[in-house]
Amino acid sequence: MKPEMNQTIILVSVETNEYGDVVSDDPTTNLVLTGKFRYITDIKSNRSNMEEVDSEAMAWFNPFRSDGVTPTVVKGNVIFADDTYFRIEKIIKARDFSSGPIHFLKCFLSKFNVVS
Repeated sequence: MKPEMNQTIILVSVETNEYGDVVSDDPTTNLVLTGKFRYITDIKSNRSNMEEVDSEAMAWFNPFRSDGVTPTVVKGNVIFADDTYFRIEKIIKARDFSSGPIHFLKCFLSKFNVVS
């Protein structure tokens, strides 16, 4: 079931300055995306390979921008939602069992500090 994606989430353009701080690059280059955002207090998922995922929030996005080729988000992107910056730590592509087209992207987020 595809989540209802009707919230505004900003994909922040960032760069690292000479001091190693991650700074917001140019606010005019930020992209406004439509998706679904929610806080998660704690999520731990132990699989057979003992992978553990800790997340403070999650977001869902459509898989591609309007051109149908460019992904909306990739691992490591910084987003701004609910007055907080988050870094995308992991992305899961939601598909049917037959490995058909991607229906949406489920992103695990962790809080992130960006210097304005």
